Amino acid sequence: TSSNFKEFIGVKVQVEAEDIMQQRWASRDLEVFTCQISGFDRLTREEEAVYDVIPESKFQAGSQPLTEEEHRVVEKLRQSRELQGQVCSSRLGEVTQLKELDLGYQFDNIDYQAAQYIGNYGQPFHRQNGHGVCYSGPIQDTLELTLDSGLRQLAKLKNLEVIRFEGMDHRIGKEEMKWTVEAWPMLRMIRGLDAGRWLPEIDVEGGKRGRGSIKAELRECMLGIKPEMRFATRPFTFCRFLGGSVWIPFPKV
Repeated sequence: TSSNFKEFIGVKVQVEAEDIMQQRWASRDLEVFTCQISGFDRLTREEEAVYDVIPESKFQAGSQPLTEEEHRVVEKLRQSRELQGQVCSSRLGEVTQLKELDLGYQFDNIDYQAAQYIGNYGQPFHRQNGHGVCYSGPIQDTLELTLDSGLRQLAKLKNLEVIRFEGMDHRIGKEEMKWTVEAWPMLRMIRGLDAGRWLPEIDVEGGKRGRGSIKAELRECMLGIKPEMRFATRPFTFCRFLGGSVWIPFPKV
């Protein structure tokens, strides 16, 4: 394995978090990293509902003890965020020459047959406008990408220009938007907050606001801080060649 390669582009390369923690980088000089990392055992919507109603007083010493279910949920969240922090600090945060960090799952503007070939990560999808495939919901158990779950551990990626997280069940908010501008001065494009010509406006369970409206708020927040920021989705084309097929990204914008 070469220790000098600059790009790792793994379309449909989905790696479990525990597995990536057991490996070492073949090269820390990577400038482009494309890979989907999952297996963080995040809280389910039902478990989030349990956690959200736990009184703050129960987290203080000498207070009323947590119920068995509350304790299980709190411990699951702790372990998930601990693993997220380890992956961010001990793996992604080590590759300090990165210019593009692509953790996303969403492929739009793609051919239907190509999508069938490459797979859909077990998520329901449908054709839209006759020429695109859209997934119907975010991929579970991915990185939250919040300050509390490990995003701060990526502060050393000072050369980062592009970050992509389409299709992930992230929890990025306005505080994370502000942090990225301060931590990554070279950042010029965020892929995952764009409206997307073929992306459906997915409603969050429980009758909450649609993801489209949340994305719009985050875009507005970012543009208020860094007006030159771009939010495009990179389309892919599917090419056939002797002996196989490959995804080729269109030229960077």
